[in-house]
Order: sequence, then structure tokens, then C-alpha cells
Amino acid sequence: MDTTSIRVNLSRHARNEFFVALKENQIEFVLGKGVLGSIQNSLETIDIINASIAAIACVLVAWLRGRTSRSVMIQTKNHEVIHVKGESVDEVVKLLREAVSLNIILTTKND
Repeated sequence: MDTTSIRVNLSRHARNEFFVALKENQIEFVLGKGVLGSIQNSLETIDIINASIAAIACVLVAWLRGRTSRSVMIQTKNHEVIHVKGESVDEVVKLLREAVSLNIILTTKND
């Protein structure tokens, strides 16, 4: 099984909904610690530990389809930032293999 551990930065509105999506899909995570000396624009940081890349991709794609105000950005090992919009699960799996972190954003509480 293809697995990864990854840092996830969550906007304050995305926190609870994304936690539920991870738990429903049995993806384990721990509350993360911010990087000392850096400015964090997210309210919450978590670390997904040793989870299936395919399972994470399924959660991301389904989570994005749930509301139009949701956004996912993947930062890669090459310092690229990729906005995930209409990609398939297979495409997101490929992106996650190169990812160092995710930004999960919900711009509003309600659509």
C-alpha cells in the first residue's frame, strides 16, 4: 500500500468539517505544532500519519465536491503550489506523491 505522512494547514472554517471527513474515512491524524519563528495563517495544523495516499485523495476530492466555497492547495517538494479543483482521485494521488503540505480552506461558514 502506498502511504504518506503529511502536514495539513486548516482554515478556521474548514477545521471541523475536514476532521469529520478524515475520521469517517479512518485516516488518523494528530494535532500539529507550528513552525517556530514562522507566521501561520491557519488556525489549526494537523499531521496525517502513515495514511494511504489513495484514501487521502478520495477524501480531498469528495470534500471539494461538497461545497463551492472549499479549496485545497498542495505544496510540492519543488515549492510549487497547486490548486486542486476538478482533478480526479487518480490525478490527486499523483500530486500527493510529490506533496510536502496541504492547505485546506473553507472561505465561508455557509454557502
